[in-house]
Amino acid sequence: MVLMGLKKQGGWVDSQWATTYPTKWEHMRKAAYVLADHYEGYEVLVDGKKIEAASKEEYLTIPEATALTFRGMSTLLKHPLSITLHKDNNNAVVSVALTTDEYISADYQQVNIMLSPYLDGLEINIFRN
Repeated sequence: MVLMGLKKQGGWVDSQWATTYPTKWEHMRKAAYVLADHYEGYEVLVDGKKIEAASKEEYLTIPEATALTFRGMSTLLKHPLSITLHKDNNNAVVSVALTTDEYISADYQQVNIMLSPYLDGLEINIFRN
């Protein structure tokens, strides 16, 4: 993914990212499935409404909608994180809580360095067969 811009507000760094390819609904469901293994206390929202699932496999059958948000405490990045993907376009919104000086003082380049490898790994996982 490519970082397009960011702003800090309300205790969060909100960043806009462009995916390599337009995100289809099956990719968004796969993202929820993949991310479930790397978060604690996570929630999945579809078009802004929280959904309940008994297992991560149920995320692969979420009825089609326009936006999917996955949020919680990333066990890899050690920060609260929210990722929103939008169907049939290249836009992703990623928000990271300003919980450490590392993110509080981060500028465009630093956010890109901190999040790009993580988001590139996610993108590779959801677009491969």
